[in-house]
Formats: sequence, structure tokens, C-alpha cells
Amino acid sequence: MNTKLILIDGMPGSGKSTTGSFISEKLNELYISNRFYHELEENHPLRIYDRQFTSFTDTEEAEWFSTKVEQLFKSFVNDRLTRDEITIMESYVFQDTIGFAFNMWLLWVDNDSLQKI
Repeated sequence: MNTKLILIDGMPGSGKSTTGSFISEKLNELYISNRFYHELEENHPLRIYDRQFTSFTDTEEAEWFSTKVEQLFKSFVNDRLTRDEITIMESYVFQDTIGFAFNMWLLWVDNDSLQKI
């Protein structure tokens, strides 16, 4: 098998965790080494731990965040490609990053603007 990384994404409650666990179990049954990362896993390799964000209205903070997300993802992928196991990543790459950015946006937008949307 040439696949080294399986990304599972989707809406909340759509079965991402169930699908990731299922794939991991099936690979285990075939004696294929694998690692499943649940989005809420402690010490998640794609979570930003070294900075607390308050708002993306600060251009420097927003640019730092987007650069850091890209850096973490590239580093993670490069590391996983060198391993002799399949990595299954649930949700964190897109849903959590975009959700975080959206929620940060909600902190600075006023209610009148939200109602117009």
C-alpha cells in the first residue's frame, strides 16, 4: 500500500471519528501499522500551543496564525511520509482551523453586521 496519509473531514456529527476508528481497526486486522489522530486528542501535532489568540483583526496575528498552520501541516506531512505506518487524521486540518478562524472573526464583528449577513 502506497498511501501514507488519510485525511477525514466533514461537518460535525457526520461520522469522521467513527470512520477514522473503522479504518484503523481494519488496517490492524490486516496487520498494517497505523496511527489514528482524533481531533480532540491531547498533544495533537497540529494544534498551536505556543500562542494565545484573541482576534484576527490584528494583521500581524492573523498572518502569524496562517503561517504557523501551514508550517505545522507541512512538517507533520513530511514526518509522516518517512514512517512505515499509515496516518489517519480526523478533521483537524480543515474543520478545526477554519472553525477557529471563523470564531475569532465573530469576536470582533458587531451584531448589526451579523444581521446583514
